[in-house]
Amino acid sequence: MVYLLGKSRCTANQGGANLGETHKALVLKLKADENCTWTIERPENRSIRIIISHTQLDPNGRCESENIKVFDGSSTDGPLLGKVCSKNDFVPVFESSSNSLTFQIVTDRTNIQRSVFIFYYFFSPGTSVPNCGGYLDTLEGSFTSPNYPKPHPELAYCVWHIQVEKGYKIKLNFKEIFLEVDENCRFDFIALYDGPSTTSGLLKQVCGRGQPTFESSSDSLTVVLSTDYANSYRGFSASYTSIYTEDVNTTSLSCASDKMRVIISKSYLQSLNYNEDNLQLNDPACRPSVTNVIEFSIPLHECGTIKKIEDHTISYTNKIAFTESPVSAVITRQKHIQIVVTCEMEYNSTVEIMYITEDDIIQNQSVLGKYNTSMALYESNSFENLVHSPYLVDLNQTLFVQVSLHTSDPGLVVFLDTCRASPTSDFSSPTYDLINSGYALM
Repeated sequence: MVYLLGKSRCTANQGGANLGETHKALVLKLKADENCTWTIERPENRSIRIIISHTQLDPNGRCESENIKVFDGSSTDGPLLGKVCSKNDFVPVFESSSNSLTFQIVTDRTNIQRSVFIFYYFFSPGTSVPNCGGYLDTLEGSFTSPNYPKPHPELAYCVWHIQVEKGYKIKLNFKEIFLEVDENCRFDFIALYDGPSTTSGLLKQVCGRGQPTFESSSDSLTVVLSTDYANSYRGFSASYTSIYTEDVNTTSLSCASDKMRVIISKSYLQSLNYNEDNLQLNDPACRPSVTNVIEFSIPLHECGTIKKIEDHTISYTNKIAFTESPVSAVITRQKHIQIVVTCEMEYNSTVEIMYITEDDIIQNQSVLGKYNTSMALYESNSFENLVHSPYLVDLNQTLFVQVSLHTSDPGLVVFLDTCRASPTSDFSSPTYDLINSGYALM
């Protein structure tokens, strides 16, 4: 239920109404010098989500004298969840942790008309809509609204966090947006934030139909889909790519557990009278992506990559060849150029080696990296219920451990060398070897 608490200064529409619904949209018209407070009470085992999707407050008002405050509880004495002002750069969304939520709107003495659109609904914590949000950490990818291209679910709130490697920014392209049309996108909308969270700065709030494109200023982007209880349409389909932003004088190489990545400066190629059409790997079918730089993403077991095992080292090597003569009106002695890239994988590190041959001139570059491995503990051999670290166990209790190496090379095998247990979280003495040099100790 929703109640308007008694205040001496409140002329807002719906004042004093007992709304009672499990979800409700409030279109509030406010004047100068208002002070209105609403309280929403939820049923047991439900939470309250409140979305303030559109505000039209005094554009010149000070936040201290004109604002919307949201409290976790049945009165303004409860914990403050947040404050909304006219200059806020986000779409405010708040959730209760108690059985009630209170919001208060205060306006200053400026004689203008204000309007606020607030939507609230109850939801069950711990339940989720399939394909509703998630984390995307590859350099390119795609995602859709739940059920796409069928109508999106009602009362959904989905958040996608896109995080790419340092040195890149994100270009997001909506292949389709089909949401409820509204001039102010109050009902169903997509909110895009220029950073890792919904407080990073709003790029835009969109709805209706369209195919817009957005670009982040850094290596992270957040996408939110919010829907109400009516007029469900197809939703959206989106894809993203990464644009390299760091300065590259000639070339750079980085190695991961599943691929090598080579960045080549366009100006470097132009200085040699070449372009990206002249480049090819050992497998000519593997082509680079071209943005402000030329980028080869080379799988460790494809594109002609050569794998070599020596002692305790595994190396992966490929070659970028310049396949055609430079196009130039001036006849010069042709330079025969090759870029040889190698990733050397050892027990606990990765060595990245690249050299460029120009008429027997060799330039070397190398940096260090790490294997991309993960380790998880489970309660049983079904490996379903993940246990968070630190894992506290009793004597003689069976442990179920899963160790993964994230790589596209099918020829690699994970070997668990050492596993230790300790009664203290900092692993100070005493410690007990469960596995040592690959042997289980009883």
